[in-house]
Amino acid sequence: MATARREIRAHSDDGGLCAICGSAFPCPRAELAEFTLGSLAPAARSPQPRHHASAHCWTFPGTADQVRRARRLLADVLDGCPVADDVILCLSELATNAILHSASAMPGGTFTVRCEIRPGVCVHLRVADDGGSWQASADPDGRIHGLGIVAALAAKLSTHGDADTGRVVSARFDWPA
Repeated sequence: MATARREIRAHSDDGGLCAICGSAFPCPRAELAEFTLGSLAPAARSPQPRHHASAHCWTFPGTADQVRRARRLLADVLDGCPVADDVILCLSELATNAILHSASAMPGGTFTVRCEIRPGVCVHLRVADDGGSWQASADPDGRIHGLGIVAALAAKLSTHGDADTGRVVSARFDWPA
């Protein structure tokens, strides 16, 4: 936790850019550190009205039935958001990926969903898995799945982490004008 806190302090906002690496803020290092802290102590659902910026974090057991539960919770906090359908579909794909392809499906495994809502600006969605070797599967039907769907719908998609520390997939969905 101390390392994550140091990363957040070091990679700070400097006029929209990261003070350390110069990339758009929040930079990947700050996002990963923030997510690490959030997944260690998940935030309770914010009681703020929907027109205010809010952040939400949930950790679920790595079982298939939890994907539906994650979608319901996210749908509730995105009520009235113009990109809600896209964000919920992408959550479903990312949570399913965590369960099918990572150590999250092992006994005691989890996946964590973090959503930041900035009305009028964007929605940031992050899904973290428990790491492990990524068990990719063949695509027998020729349709896009998982990350392909997320890449098609999100304004920005990135993946951080590795087999040892776990992976965090981040997607940003821009709020329409």
